[in-house]
Amino acid sequence: VYKSFNFLRSFNQGKPLPLGRHVAVIGAGNTAMDCARAALKVPGVSDVTVIYRRSEKEMPAYREEYLEAVEDGVRFCFLTNPERFEKDGKLTVRMMALGDPDEQGRRRPVPTEQTEVMQMDALITAIGEQPDCDVLKAMGIPLGSDGWPEVDSQTGETSRRNVFLIGDVQSGPSSIVGAIGGARRAADLVLSREHIAGSQAEVSIQPSGKEEIYRRKGSIAVTMVDKSERDAFVTQEAHRCLECNYLCSKCVDVCPNRANVAIAVPGFKDQFQTLHLDAYCNECGNCAQFCPWQGKPYQDKVTIFSLSEDFDNSRNPGFYLADGGELRVRQGGETYRLTIDAQSRIKDAPEALGDMCRIISHVHAHHHYLLGAVEV
Repeated sequence: VYKSFNFLRSFNQGKPLPLGRHVAVIGAGNTAMDCARAALKVPGVSDVTVIYRRSEKEMPAYREEYLEAVEDGVRFCFLTNPERFEKDGKLTVRMMALGDPDEQGRRRPVPTEQTEVMQMDALITAIGEQPDCDVLKAMGIPLGSDGWPEVDSQTGETSRRNVFLIGDVQSGPSSIVGAIGGARRAADLVLSREHIAGSQAEVSIQPSGKEEIYRRKGSIAVTMVDKSERDAFVTQEAHRCLECNYLCSKCVDVCPNRANVAIAVPGFKDQFQTLHLDAYCNECGNCAQFCPWQGKPYQDKVTIFSLSEDFDNSRNPGFYLADGGELRVRQGGETYRLTIDAQSRIKDAPEALGDMCRIISHVHAHHHYLLGAVEV
């Protein structure tokens, strides 16, 4: 009898455990499907049977995982529950029937009087891992009347302050994505208690904070820290961190053509706005590759167009300023024709273009060099 993780670890290390010819896998989740498909590839194995106490409809495995296992030749015995596995390979199973739904909406398996005996050489259990609650209790984490730790379902914090439990030990068997989500919520609470998240609000009302970040951004240590000195290396890198969670110009740094620029525009919570210069861009995608927010600055950012035909051939949000103050603006897929006077005032602009017009007016008044014509 092997546990699923032990079997899969050995299999992936190229040292599969001896299974014989006939193998049973207990469970019907994604891990069970992995075990069944892997077991079929172990030398000497002729057949693998998944044994599950509910029906196909109640399987927790993703549908594609199940279909791939079927395509590989895995057998399935539904409404079957193992009861005893003897040394001679006799596996006694009990036939089940579906009763009323449980708290998760799945119908409960109810045992019948019928049993069967299968002949198996090995059995792999893939029915989830159980937390060692005795260890948790010894650590001082209070347990509920059901023997499980008392955990806040939203934050993952136990009734012992500042101690968090994430994943199966909190919610029972689930997915890795669910565990990552729980960890994110717990991290948010930890950061708020350390007042790290609050620093963003402080910086937004203290312009000197942004200047300090930009000042240290380009700082490069003269004496490099050895990679084995991890804490010292982290400290060194933190001193030159741009803190892109609330102030970022990565796309400005990585553009080889200098097609992205960051300028300070009054009236925005994020004072520095990134603008894209269409005439300088060859759409290499560098800014998208390095964007920590999974954006595509050469497509997403407000774009300044230098030619009318370039404005027409693009879908980017942005604007084109023609001679005489004629202004063409695109936002949200809609195109507007406006005018801007010598004092950088835009006439009859719709309310929906408030932020866009604020940027245009500021560029027109203080960065007019960005609006110059280019050679065709």
